[in-house]
Amino acid sequence: AGAGWQLLAVPGGYFQLAGYQHYSQAGDVAFATELARDWGVAVVPVSAFYHDGYDPGLVRFCFAKELVTLEAAAARMPDFTVSLVQTDLHWHDHAANRAALAEQLAAALAGPGLTDLIVLPEMFTTGFSMAAVAQAEPGEGPTLNWLREQAARYDAVITGSVMVTEAGRYYNRLLWVRPDGSYSAYDKRHLFRMAGEHQVYSAGAERLVEEWRGWRIQPLVCYDLRFPVWSRNLAEAPYDLLL
Repeated sequence: AGAGWQLLAVPGGYFQLAGYQHYSQAGDVAFATELARDWGVAVVPVSAFYHDGYDPGLVRFCFAKELVTLEAAAARMPDFTVSLVQTDLHWHDHAANRAALAEQLAAALAGPGLTDLIVLPEMFTTGFSMAAVAQAEPGEGPTLNWLREQAARYDAVITGSVMVTEAGRYYNRLLWVRPDGSYSAYDKRHLFRMAGEHQVYSAGAERLVEEWRGWRIQPLVCYDLRFPVWSRNLAEAPYDLLL
């Protein structure tokens, strides 16, 4: 229960029913599949016991196992590794920054399976700059392609913000890129007025809460953290980790 499971009282037997909503809002079959594929832990979705496929949001564990097997399963499930990358940036040199970050990642991560989430700095291809007219790239530009390569190489989500131009506007946009190449985006909501950021970039209007490997994560960009109402943990869009 300390790992976040909602355990149903079991007076006897070899099975334990557990709610998993702390980790996922997916259906029980989808969650059981993810648990087996990503964590190597097999459970039974309880909807399998209903003739009409009713899904009560529960999975069934069998604990008629050796203690060492149960301990190994418990050790796998709650872990989530975040890799934070801090580095000197080459001012306004997109290619040099991507190359330097790729080298740094290769030195820190020998291959896939060592981390779940890689976090890069704000405006990691340019440095924090107001030169959006000259430096911004399309959302579907070379940096997104580079992020896709890194996510696939390390089998992890990789995220960070870049200058983006879209429909005649500029955004300080966080890209959330998954190993399969799909991605989500979050435009920085609270622009840093003391540096004139609000005069160059358009503010975002939507939060982003992403579910990844059993965790719900809300990313922010820099100055956003100064505004607690924006990062409030809402019942309709809860998160486990504020990033």
